[in-house]
Amino acid sequence: MSNDISKICSDFLRAHHNGSLSEKLKASHARELVAAFFGYKSHAALIAESDFPLARIEETAILAPDMPLVEKRRAKLNGLPPDLLSSRDLADALCKHLQAESLFHGEVWLHDRLDYFVIENYLPDQDYQVMDQLSGVMAETNALFDEAYYEEAVVAHGPEELTITVTG
Repeated sequence: MSNDISKICSDFLRAHHNGSLSEKLKASHARELVAAFFGYKSHAALIAESDFPLARIEETAILAPDMPLVEKRRAKLNGLPPDLLSSRDLADALCKHLQAESLFHGEVWLHDRLDYFVIENYLPDQDYQVMDQLSGVMAETNALFDEAYYEEAVVAHGPEELTITVTG
């Protein structure tokens, strides 16, 4: 099934590009871009995945495309069509396709950098929960503030998790 999701996404990218533009997107290039989108260093690594195969994407709560990796992979691929959509537009189209095909039902975190997304979008949206968690600590210190200010988010990739540490 991992190969099926990868193939569905690769075929979609090719059709999405080839349908409206001059030069065709090669299947090998589409596969590599899809692998990067899902955070794999190569298509071979995506296929070899056994712990968290794409077949389990329906269990995923959050999809955060690896935009830096897509950009890095894109820079290394020779012969990409010159009029290929931006990496961000390709990722957006892939996310919408996965949702439209009912392959993914969770939340999409699409941003050029995950650390910026967390500070600019996620934490402000979760302000009530953050303030609720801090209320006990603030009461102990007699501190008071009206709104949270976030300085930095550090993303650490673990073998089975993603940890985001925020300071502010």
